[in-house]
Amino acid sequence: MRLGKGIVYGVIGVIIGVVLTLLVSPQMSASRSNDPETVVPTTTQATPPMHHSEDGMTMNQMVDMLRGKTGDAFGRAFITGMIEHHQGAIGMARLTEQNANHEEIRTLSEQIIAAQEAEIAQMRAWQDAWGY
Repeated sequence: MRLGKGIVYGVIGVIIGVVLTLLVSPQMSASRSNDPETVVPTTTQATPPMHHSEDGMTMNQMVDMLRGKTGDAFGRAFITGMIEHHQGAIGMARLTEQNANHEEIRTLSEQIIAAQEAEIAQMRAWQDAWGY
């Protein structure tokens, strides 16, 4: 199956984001100062959990779930979490049809729905192909 450029760039962007989050989170926590005048936020503090997956996990918990996993265990957990995340984004975007005042938001939401549905289909195809 041939992937569109948008899907490839989207998947690459997600992977880079997860890797950066995994690399930066421990460093930011370690660099936190005890001086109340100098507060360096941790990744968790800087990124409040806004999305809960179907099983109630926050985005930060989903990222934590990936820590220490490698190979197929990482791939399986990553794809499962990312599908849940994308489904949440689609749900949010669908709310704009009835609730958004600006056409720009509606247009963006349509693009989000199309891209996220395509990426979910690709990840489900990978799950099938890789026995996840």
